Amino acid sequence: MKILFINTIGADVWGGVESWMMRIGLFLRNRGHKIYFAGRKNGKFFKIVMQKDFKILPLVGKWDISPGTILKIARHIDEKSIDLVVVNTNRDLRLGGIAKMISRRKPVIINRRGLPAFRKKLRHKISSKFADFFLVPSEDLKKSLLNFGWFSADKIKVIPNFVNVEKIRQLSQEKCDIQMETDAPIIGAVANLVGQKALHILIEEHPILSDREIKCRTVIVGDGPLKKSLLQAARKLDVMEKIFFPGFFKNPFPLVRKFYILVLPSIFEPFGQVLIEAAALGIPSVASDVGGIPEVVVNGETGILVPPENPVALADAIENLIKDRTLRDEMSAKAMERAKLFDVSIVAPQVEEFFKYAINYASKN
Repeated sequence: MKILFINTIGADVWGGVESWMMRIGLFLRNRGHKIYFAGRKNGKFFKIVMQKDFKILPLVGKWDISPGTILKIARHIDEKSIDLVVVNTNRDLRLGGIAKMISRRKPVIINRRGLPAFRKKLRHKISSKFADFFLVPSEDLKKSLLNFGWFSADKIKVIPNFVNVEKIRQLSQEKCDIQMETDAPIIGAVANLVGQKALHILIEEHPILSDREIKCRTVIVGDGPLKKSLLQAARKLDVMEKIFFPGFFKNPFPLVRKFYILVLPSIFEPFGQVLIEAAALGIPSVASDVGGIPEVVVNGETGILVPPENPVALADAIENLIKDRTLRDEMSAKAMERAKLFDVSIVAPQVEEFFKYAINYASKN
């Protein structure tokens, strides 16, 4: 197969879909397929993918239905004989979809959705028609798309995100640059510091645990626009000495390995890949019972699910796991086993087969 990935996400953005595109691109290239990328010139996505020695088409200028950009993509499709185009955002869907219309090659268009990201607007309904198929990481996200009423269920394929379990374990053995001198259990989060992750709930549960005389330290790994407000919340609740913000790490796993519990208090979450990454290291999770999270965490077995935006419920679950060493050890073992179901060796071939199916389907219709 000859596959083109298009991603014109903001210049400084690197998120779940961007990581997925790069990792599936590496897997498919290793399987002998020809992989190309198109992205915002000098953007973070462009730079990171370029470091992996992929052939890249730099895109510049106005993005939404830009004639110059569309022509450039269409020429690239024809010159490289592209069979399949994988796009990310609605903008990418419009760019790739219109480029397909004017190209000679007419590749299959697959929209990889990490979020619903549609609204009940005419332009979004029109945009959705450019995709031949949609690829989503959870049944919950599939339901969200079907609720719009524009999508056919047989055109939405659910394949979960994947990780390289063995690589995560190897990376966790590297030297940890953060030294934390504490005997208290470490409760950790690894996330972009944005509203979706609701990390203020992780701060608000600290006074509750303190009142119950439960000792713990919290580490919030990551960066983002809400860092300042989270720091202010910690100061206001007088828990700054118990919460540590080490920032973003390219390899957070040496620190994650020290966690007793991984916490993800999101208000919405299509999947929650960090939960699998923690599970690969035997770290049980406490997470919100929202979105695709219940498809990742088996409640009561590999972690505990709690209602969103409920610091008392979050504190109850954390206290339970801190106090019950036997339960935590059992969840740790089961989490490690569950992580194997999301390993690259299991999931990535499913993506490859789906891509082949999509191309074959299009050739017959």
